Amino acid sequence: NGTAAPFSLAQTRGQCSSFFSITDGYVGTGKKLDSGTMLNDIEKYTFASSSAGSSVGTLTMTRQESTGCTSGTAGYTMSGFEPSGQTHPTQIDKFVYASEGTTATDSGDLSVGRSYARATMSETHGYCTAGQTGTYPSINHRNEIDRFSFATDGNMVDHGDLVEGHYNGFAVASVTHGYTCGGFHQPNWRTKIQKFAFASASNATDIGDLTQGRTKHAGTQSTTHGYMHGGR
Repeated sequence: NGTAAPFSLAQTRGQCSSFFSITDGYVGTGKKLDSGTMLNDIEKYTFASSSAGSSVGTLTMTRQESTGCTSGTAGYTMSGFEPSGQTHPTQIDKFVYASEGTTATDSGDLSVGRSYARATMSETHGYCTAGQTGTYPSINHRNEIDRFSFATDGNMVDHGDLVEGHYNGFAVASVTHGYTCGGFHQPNWRTKIQKFAFASASNATDIGDLTQGRTKHAGTQSTTHGYMHGGR
């Protein structure tokens, strides 16, 4: 056990997406916390260093409340909310790590545009789960599990449904399954851990509970366990 080492991004930002390679982490989209300015740049920081992040590319649009995943060679940003037009974009942005200095490409669309969704991935596919449509107080809690192939660009297809729709949870994965954990479903914070198989299109099952309901949290995984931390 130890203490986390701090580092700095080039810009303070919130409600952004993130993805990673073996050696580096990336963040994109979101908005500046000091001014509310919407962002579409991609920042990279190196795991082996505590140096500040640097801009390495551009996404095709500005959006906040988005999510991301990785194929190993490319990062994907999806979901979110575009406040100037009051829209939930369906577009999936793909950024190839070996092509720094370029603009991401449009690689397909979600089945339903939504914000506060959470992405995870298997070795061959990306998945987008949960989220919300509408605006407060008329919010719809989404229960879709969407899937797309890393091998070929294209639209997401329906993989199954969650036991319960929610937004602002978190998703992690084992080699064979995806998991969505916690989140918010009006009027309560959720504790459910929902599990779905990668091998075939199927609905999620409820396999347990977090120690407490939480939303806006982060998570990660080892080869044997999933971990949730932070939130409210």
